[in-house]
Amino acid sequence: MNAVAALCVLAAVPCFIGMRWKRLVDRNNLVGAFLLGLALFLHGGFETLLRSSPVASFEGAITEPSWAGDDQAEVWLSHPHGSTSPHLHVRWSADNEWPPWLWDTPLKCRYRVWDLEITHVAPVEMRVARAWDSGSGGRLWCALEGICGLALGLLSAATFRRAGCRAPMARWVKAVCLAFLLLVGGWAAYVALSDWLFERKAEALLRQIQGLELRKSTWKDADSIRRAFAGDIQVESPCSASHCDFSVVLNQSSLGNLADGTLSEMLRLAGRRRGRVVARVRVRNGIVWGKSFVVMAEMPDRAFHGCAFVVDADTVRGFYWRRPPDHLNIEFGAPGGCECCIARWVHVTPYASPEEMREAFAFDLSCLGPRFRACVDVRRLHPTAGRRLEEETAAYDPYKPLKWSPEVYQRFGRDSENAAVVVVRGAAGEYQVTEMLQGTMTAPPRLGGGSLPVSGEKAILFWDHHSGRVVAPFSEQGVQAVRAGIAEAAADPL
Repeated sequence: MNAVAALCVLAAVPCFIGMRWKRLVDRNNLVGAFLLGLALFLHGGFETLLRSSPVASFEGAITEPSWAGDDQAEVWLSHPHGSTSPHLHVRWSADNEWPPWLWDTPLKCRYRVWDLEITHVAPVEMRVARAWDSGSGGRLWCALEGICGLALGLLSAATFRRAGCRAPMARWVKAVCLAFLLLVGGWAAYVALSDWLFERKAEALLRQIQGLELRKSTWKDADSIRRAFAGDIQVESPCSASHCDFSVVLNQSSLGNLADGTLSEMLRLAGRRRGRVVARVRVRNGIVWGKSFVVMAEMPDRAFHGCAFVVDADTVRGFYWRRPPDHLNIEFGAPGGCECCIARWVHVTPYASPEEMREAFAFDLSCLGPRFRACVDVRRLHPTAGRRLEEETAAYDPYKPLKWSPEVYQRFGRDSENAAVVVVRGAAGEYQVTEMLQGTMTAPPRLGGGSLPVSGEKAILFWDHHSGRVVAPFSEQGVQAVRAGIAEAAADPL
């Protein structure tokens, strides 16, 4: 709406060229006044509508990453039970500054649902400090702006028939004004159209990747994707049916191959948001064994320009073996260490079920194109990953004992470096290996004390070269599941 209002102002300026006080109310001036009134009505009315949007609340403490500028900031709040707020935005002024104590105090936050703008915060414990209002919730002045614009537009339209005509403008003035309007309007239309085409192309690529079935789709299926996106392909080595790794890279950040700062700023002013989509396919012996899909979307241009939301769905051979297993073939996570991004990842193995594959690649790319709302939250790019990660974080209990189901045995067999059946020989953790299931005994671990099987009982021991170890209860079913996991890892050619 702001862009449309700006175009109305630009279109109104030529109407006042050649204006004279003797004939102030002529049709040219009235057209210009009507366009100015329309601009005021659109800007003020839309701002009033935005500030009247529904309000939501969240209770928690500000967590990293959070960035602050001179008069605005991007913040994320985390609840003690594990839930996280959307990507919120807050503004302040020199007369109403953001209180420093809010950075490290549990808060009750109220924000608008449409634009995620914080309007009110208060400490959970009111004795710590008083509440703070951002001042961005007032509707009086923007409503007056909209009413004045509407009145000016209606008055200009009502007076138009009775007004006289001004002498026509010189042709060169008309040509310059028309060329300027066409240039600005054409540039905005081009950016909107290219963003829409980028979104359509990214969604087409996503459908192709979602359609690939690991361990079932063939080289022919992968090659059809390679041919459909031939202009966006990147390969490290020549492809063949026996071995092929290729990537499809779609960029939304530049015009052609130009990356000039001025051009980027022109694109941004016209509504362009940087975006990037990367899909990768891996083929071995004529069969698709791996696929991945990565989406990077620029955060709304508020406090910091250039920060991005990143969501990565990838096929992996296995998971970190000592992490408490939530599922056998799928994991959700949020990596740390990124200074200017909010990221989520989903990892699946080639043996994941169709339902797990659908969850892993359930991207929503609707906010990449010229939409009313930009990607204001990483969860909008992958709602399933955000929901599942919150559920698993809230349910995580580091003291909860591990339940050794066949799936858990299979996962440890697949993901650990070494596995063996042992017999415990003493309370101090001495043991004797009776069967080596995987790896070697070059660096045998010490069992140590703790909750170990009694002396003389069997157990299944998993360990790695860092001396990390896990002791599992022995059962024939468990040994069979471990062997199944080892065979699964050995069959993966990646």
